[in-house]
Order: sequence, then structure tokens, then C-alpha cells
Amino acid sequence: HAPSADYLEGWDFSKKHSDLQYMVDEHYYESTGWFMHHRDYYDNYDRHMPKVYLGEYAASTPEKRPNVETALAEALYLTDIERNGDVVEMTSYAPMLAKDGHRNWDPDMIYFSNTEVCPTPAYETQRLFSVNSGDRYVATSLSGIPLQLKHRIAASMVRDSKTGKKYLKLVNALPVELTISLNGLMIPEGTLAEGFDGQPEEQSVEVKSFEVKGEKIVLPPYAFRVIRL
Repeated sequence: HAPSADYLEGWDFSKKHSDLQYMVDEHYYESTGWFMHHRDYYDNYDRHMPKVYLGEYAASTPEKRPNVETALAEALYLTDIERNGDVVEMTSYAPMLAKDGHRNWDPDMIYFSNTEVCPTPAYETQRLFSVNSGDRYVATSLSGIPLQLKHRIAASMVRDSKTGKKYLKLVNALPVELTISLNGLMIPEGTLAEGFDGQPEEQSVEVKSFEVKGEKIVLPPYAFRVIRL
């Protein structure tokens, strides 16, 4: 990303020769703070330029190995990627597989040994977005949130135009419980949500299903939920 010379020179070439390429492959690794504070990253991209494939990215902490903190930062960022789906056509995470004791790069999505496979919280974020995707973005906004906290809370809804199903994603990267009023959107009884929560430093999570209904949803601290409508 800017101000990297690769980024600037690559996009300069792409803008001058947009007839020669359909897509630009962007790569970046940054702190959780960077991802939280750059959630508008693609909002002002020129819609007439080549599309973006965010081909390699991950949030990171000094620990490097993915944890709940990094997975939530990526979930926040991906809600904004969905909002800019007309620009960012594809994304893929950092390297997928790494064998403990024989790796030269962190973070990775799944760690394994000769006897054990350990999916990370980052894997669960990627999986939940991948199996709850749509081809249309439904305009979504949050209100009533203090400005200094907005970068830690997100909502995004997409629709599958073939099935009519909608997927509402909610992220709470705050250490407090949130009650979200859906402002007229009534969730029918029997609707299921799926997601995880945990402490920021935890390097594994359990994805659970939850029944939701009514016009309010309670999010525990450090939580990600997907609701299928």
C-alpha cells in the first residue's frame, strides 16, 4: 500500500495501461491498528481503473501467530471490503499452511504438526466470510456510536441474488457487551447466527451457532457473528 514504491509504480503503470490488464494484485501485512484505522482504504479508489485482487494480507501483533485480536481486525476490514466489492473482486489471506518447527513466515492461517491440525481464529474469520457471501451489497450503517469507537465496530449485509438469502455480519472488537437495534429489521424466530468470541490473546476459538430473533442482537465483548436471513 502507499507509500510503497511498488504500490505507487504499479498503479502508475496500471493507470497508464488500463487496457492491458484487468486487475492489480495488492499485498500488505500490517498491525491490527492499521487495519482498524484504514477501513476506508478502498472508498475513494477510481471506479474506472483496473479491479483489485487483495492477494495476500493479514493483521499482525508482536506475537505474529493469529489470535482473536487479529481475526477481529480482519473481520472489521472485510466488512469494508464487501462495501467496496465493485473495486475489490477477490481477497485471499496470508499463506494458508505452516508446519510448526519448519516455517519461515508468520502469520499463517492453519498450523500443523505430524499429529495435529490447528486452525487459527484468522481461519474462522475467512471461513465465515467465504460461506456467507453474496453478489449484492445491501446499504448498511451504524449510528449512535461515539466517534472514537467507530473503528472497532462493524456491520455489513450482502445478498445472494440467485437464492435471495441475506447475510448480516456484525463485529465487536470492544471489551464491552453491545446491544444492537436493527432499526425495523425483524429477525424471525428460528434464525441462526454463527460466530466466535474470546479474549484478544487467544490463539484458538470455538465457532458456535446461536438462535436470534426480534429487533435486537446482543454481542459479547470481542465477538464476530454472521446471521443468515
